[in-house]
Amino acid sequence: MSSNEILIQKIAREMSLYTPIILLIFGSYGSLCNFITFTSKQLKTSSCAFYFLCTAITELIAFYFGLISRLASDRLGSTLFLTNVAYCKIRSYLVVALPALVTYMILLTTIDRFMSTTNQVRYRSFSQLKVAHRIVPIVIIISMILTSHMLVFYNFFPACTAQPGIYSVVYSVYLFIWTGILPNGFILLFSWLTIRNVIKTKQRVGPTTTTKISKQQRHAQRTDSQLIVMMLSQAILSCCLDLIRIALYGYFVLSTDLPKSSYQRSIDGLLLQISIFLLYGNCSKSFYVYTLTSGFFRKIFRYSIEYYFRKILFILHIKQDYDWNSTRFMQSTLNGSTLNYELKTIPDRQIIKR
Repeated sequence: MSSNEILIQKIAREMSLYTPIILLIFGSYGSLCNFITFTSKQLKTSSCAFYFLCTAITELIAFYFGLISRLASDRLGSTLFLTNVAYCKIRSYLVVALPALVTYMILLTTIDRFMSTTNQVRYRSFSQLKVAHRIVPIVIIISMILTSHMLVFYNFFPACTAQPGIYSVVYSVYLFIWTGILPNGFILLFSWLTIRNVIKTKQRVGPTTTTKISKQQRHAQRTDSQLIVMMLSQAILSCCLDLIRIALYGYFVLSTDLPKSSYQRSIDGLLLQISIFLLYGNCSKSFYVYTLTSGFFRKIFRYSIEYYFRKILFILHIKQDYDWNSTRFMQSTLNGSTLNYELKTIPDRQIIKR
């Protein structure tokens, strides 16, 4: 075994240990911050913000389940994935279905921004919060149902994998198309259409337009433009990471039956860890992308943190005042009771003398 092979295996082992922990820390913090920001009163009426919120929630569920189960299997000695058929089926199903659902939530965001920037009133009517409340459950149900075939055809063969034969080919095509090419292709398409609509709108309005608009309209336009920037940055980066991961998966599929040396197997192990990092890193990055690309997002996030901080201080102040007043009341009650008890036990003639 060469020194390069030993180094590659060591890097792969270290990545399998530290990558889940790092992604869990950064992903948990980012998801919490996304939730705080997208539930603020400034964004509660925006359909795009609602799609961002749904994306953040599905990202949280996806990387928590995937990373914790992988960490338990790789480093904590869990053998459920190798011995329990039900766990084999459920984990394999959710590890594919949840990240795919994250991608489709991003797709809904790009479609919403395309609808909001188009000239046709009929299309703009789809960019509403009430429409988003109806579409999201439908997409979740359809996405989870279309992936449910894994619950039937995944088993021990002898390891937990897809059933060999025709289904193995169908499963590979499904992963390429449903979780890779199809959603990312539409994300890029609607992102480009959104950019084109924005350019057309600027050209039609022109820089010398003197039409007076209200302060509320200017604020709404500024918010929409910032949401478009956030959407484009999230969509483009997600597509890049997803397509790289799909390319690595394609390499694994095409090279499965090829004879390999120990050095090539070590390279495959490292590429597998990189693909895992890309999969769950794609579910952990959104808060940091929004923060780096949008001053509007940073402003809303800072406002939300200050709001919750003041609210916590207010609650603690009320509790402190309540505890202090309750203590005074109890002391006065006890003192009064003691005084009454003393008066009752002292004879009347002593009270008169005093």
